[in-house]
Amino acid sequence: KLSLIVDISCDVTNKANPLPVYESTTSFVKPVDTIMSNPPLGIIAIDNLPTLVPEESSREFANALLPHLLEFDSTDVWQKALDIFEYHSSKIDQVNTHHK
Repeated sequence: KLSLIVDISCDVTNKANPLPVYESTTSFVKPVDTIMSNPPLGIIAIDNLPTLVPEESSREFANALLPHLLEFDSTDVWQKALDIFEYHSSKIDQVNTHHK
């Protein structure tokens, strides 16, 4: 059950925001904000989260992402990610419609 979204884009003011479900970023002081309470759903959207441990986070992220980028056309990881995103996004839409 989805209970927390971590948005690394933090593109809240962009018209093309990939996660238009929150209105402001969070901070290191208050890292989690509540998007909805029933069912509970939180957001972590710290604009500079990777700067917490810059070198380590950059290396780990690059090492995890690079193999997928090199095999972009021959792996199903991107389609799986899109399928999961669309599934959970539809659940948010259903909950929002139900609570209006």
